[in-house]
Amino acid sequence: MTVDWSRLGHAYGPAVDTPGHLAALEFGDAEAREAALSHVDMAVLHWGFSRRRLRRRQFGP
Repeated sequence: MTVDWSRLGHAYGPAVDTPGHLAALEFGDAEAREAALSHVDMAVLHWGFSRRRLRRRQFGP
């Protein structure tokens, strides 16, 4: 399976940088893992949480 990351987005725009961050979580040194985790937290998880909260506010639980 291939993913067209340019068609997916995160909090800062197209998610083309996300595969590199995901790889760093698995294969990177401690500094790379920390940066990758920060990216996933801020760009992906935080944004997804905010969007779910917004939907709940608009459409209920």
